[in-house]
Amino acid sequence: FVFNARQGTTDVALTFFILVASYSYLRSETEPRFWLLTGLACSLAVLTKGAAGIISPAIIVLSLVFDRRLKDIQLREFRTGVILFIAFTASWHLVLILLHGRTFVDEYFFRHVLQRSTADLHSYHYGPFFYLGVFWEFVWPWVLFAPVSIFAAFRRNESRILLILALFPLLLFSAATTKFQWYVVPVLPAYAILTALAIEDLYNWFESPLKAIAGLVVGAFVLTGWVEVVRYCKPDPQFEIIAEVSKKASKDRGAISTCPESLEMTVLYYSDRKLCADPVVSPLSVGSSTKCEASEIRDFIYLEQKAETVTSRFLIQPQLEEFGVVYARVTGSKDWIQ
Repeated sequence: FVFNARQGTTDVALTFFILVASYSYLRSETEPRFWLLTGLACSLAVLTKGAAGIISPAIIVLSLVFDRRLKDIQLREFRTGVILFIAFTASWHLVLILLHGRTFVDEYFFRHVLQRSTADLHSYHYGPFFYLGVFWEFVWPWVLFAPVSIFAAFRRNESRILLILALFPLLLFSAATTKFQWYVVPVLPAYAILTALAIEDLYNWFESPLKAIAGLVVGAFVLTGWVEVVRYCKPDPQFEIIAEVSKKASKDRGAISTCPESLEMTVLYYSDRKLCADPVVSPLSVGSSTKCEASEIRDFIYLEQKAETVTSRFLIQPQLEEFGVVYARVTGSKDWIQ
């Protein structure tokens, strides 16, 4: 979670609003006015990441069913929360439709909702169990507690919404064809809480002197977990160089492109220039907002080992090279490869 939080992605903000909605849902059982915050948080989840934010109201609906709280629908505060959700969510979509018309509908609804669900837009061909491997990597070593955590959650009534939050997005995104590692970020805080509850239950179950042994085992897990955090969050020297090169590139004007695609967000952030994707050099990034004419690309930032790919399409003149990262001026383009 710390690693993903440092990337500045919308998935972390989405996770925040999902947690706010889940917390206010729990509070609404004794204080109905929290339904207003639930509706607002669910709306902000959708506005943060579009269709992916729908998992927030979906989690609330599932929790209402499993907690047998459907009578809450009759509450005035619940209906007000629903109105807030619809008003905030619909208003933004309506404004974008009025501003951009069919372009917004095609890009937002068809490409990023329907196509991502039914087609592999980036040709990675990940299987249905992709996120199990991601979860194992992201949550090591705490993933070893998974069976105990899930079992303990079933025994606690107040853990139902956490259990839904930990499992529902995992199953939903596994069913979608387009998959990325960071899609499971909203699962991580819920699983962390469930793991803590399971450890607490186990520790209370043990009698002395087994409590001391249990404490040592948990301590070993904490130490291993922190080692993983440090390993994941250690700055990447290559991307630090890319950031510096991108800052220097910001002094120039015109569109810029990268090779490989993994450099794009860093270059876009630090150079603040229009990002173009070439259909051959950057096939995974080509879309209605990134595809440009070859003549529009003025500069390239690429890794040295990708020079052959770039020169197969463009005539370039290197301007700067630092530790395998090249900033080059485009002096011409070769014939388009159909």
